[in-house]
Amino acid sequence: MRVTEAERQFLHEMHAIRKDPLGKRIIHVFASLAPQGVDVAKRVEWAGQYFAKTFAKSPYCQVFVASNNDIFVTYSHVPIATVLAACTKVEKTFLDDGVVSVRNAYGEYAFYKVADAVKDLDRVFTAFKSLLAQSQPEPDRFAKRPLCPEELAQFGENLRKSNLRNCIFNQPVYCISEKVPTIEYLEFFVSSHMIEDTFLPDTSLTASPWLFHSLKEHFDRAVFKVVAHEVPEYRHKSFAINVSLPMILSRDFADFCDGLPSRLAGRIVVEVHKTDIVQHYGLFRDALALAGEKGLKIAVDGLASLSRQGRFRQCSCWAIRASVECA
Repeated sequence: MRVTEAERQFLHEMHAIRKDPLGKRIIHVFASLAPQGVDVAKRVEWAGQYFAKTFAKSPYCQVFVASNNDIFVTYSHVPIATVLAACTKVEKTFLDDGVVSVRNAYGEYAFYKVADAVKDLDRVFTAFKSLLAQSQPEPDRFAKRPLCPEELAQFGENLRKSNLRNCIFNQPVYCISEKVPTIEYLEFFVSSHMIEDTFLPDTSLTASPWLFHSLKEHFDRAVFKVVAHEVPEYRHKSFAINVSLPMILSRDFADFCDGLPSRLAGRIVVEVHKTDIVQHYGLFRDALALAGEKGLKIAVDGLASLSRQGRFRQCSCWAIRASVECA
């Protein structure tokens, strides 16, 4: 199942909220958890209209319905008593006198979640991405035809000309060496599945690993644009991007670094995968030297464990990741 227009609009809205989260909240109604036999589609339509009417006096209110029938409501300046009363009425409409017997995407036994955009936006992002993943039937992914070499140049050109912001996400990476795990940095990455759904819905980008690797530079450039444009507005202490060793030494990366505000010096972490270091080890020392010159930190991705006696201990920063996921 492809990303619907409503889901795409909700992604746009979440990115806009991230830039201006103060005073905004998001309601996630788990209509997908309604009992079998309930006319979900009809009740979802009613619930959307009910939220819009109840929050009509709010200066900001939008309603989105996901492909699995879950409802997302973004709003501001509505009394919490009004919000809870509306959510309770919607819940009763779907469940009658029943209760939710399974955990929702937030790990709670609840039919709805009211999230503060300042504190919980990342959790809403994670829940929404999980919803998108579940709505994509696994057999359909393998049924797609692979990208062929003849299409590579044109597809790469389309990526170069397009704004891929809706296909780029971020996730926190935690430092586990402390007694209390803390967020080490915020990592930006490209979702290949979102790119497929947007540009080539009937084609698999990852079916041919070597062709997919040829697109890596286009993905890197897209992340450069997003980070350079949005990171200055973020409050996290550090930010990470996945970059290959050849790209670190490229003109594109130099332009990216030169365009960053001086106050971000030392706050950019460059993640290099361990397989890339093996493949391009001859470039590793030059990349380290350039990172030191630019005031950047280098992290090695894809490691399950690390001995500081290893030959790569000269890296200026380490991020130990138990697994690497291509969203």
